Amino acid sequence: MFVKSEWKFWIWVVLVTLLSACGTTGGGAPSKKSAGVESLTPAQSVRLQEALTRLDQQDPKTAENLLDALLRERTDVAELWLNLALSQYQQNNFAAADKTVSRILTNFPQTAQAHNLAGLLAVGNGEFKKAEQHYENALKIFPSYANALYNMALLQDIYLQNTVLAVDYYKRYLALVETDEATKAWVDNLAQTRGR
Repeated sequence: MFVKSEWKFWIWVVLVTLLSACGTTGGGAPSKKSAGVESLTPAQSVRLQEALTRLDQQDPKTAENLLDALLRERTDVAELWLNLALSQYQQNNFAAADKTVSRILTNFPQTAQAHNLAGLLAVGNGEFKKAEQHYENALKIFPSYANALYNMALLQDIYLQNTVLAVDYYKRYLALVETDEATKAWVDNLAQTRGR
């Protein structure tokens, strides 16, 4: 059984994991319809890099302003929308983030990162089955997407109480990351508890 402080710790870990990975252009190809960041002009690329730096520095409002300006010029690049949604998420503006994610999923449905963020938003709304579907979609698009694997593991573990699936997803996640001793210890403990 989770005590309140452990639950808060794991939610914090998920958020840190999400924030560290979404502020990049990695994580699988967004969509065949997305132009991709390589299509940005050199000046636009510099502004995108500044927005990513601001996200890393926990300055999401400045990042949002930079991304809004870029999106007035280029609406065809999924990564711009993803990072806009992330900046909104970091500001706890979940309604705006949800609207942006919905737009991404409409225009670029094969964007694993958008499904991952939609899953986190669904968890925040208590919509656990909807979150599970979004994580599954993310993993269908990009099976080795570590953040989606971790978030699915956490969902199964904490909210859906499915320890068997949770351990499986945690192990798949751990196989992809260099080191995450806290999660490894947690999975070992879960596996031992399940075996009793």
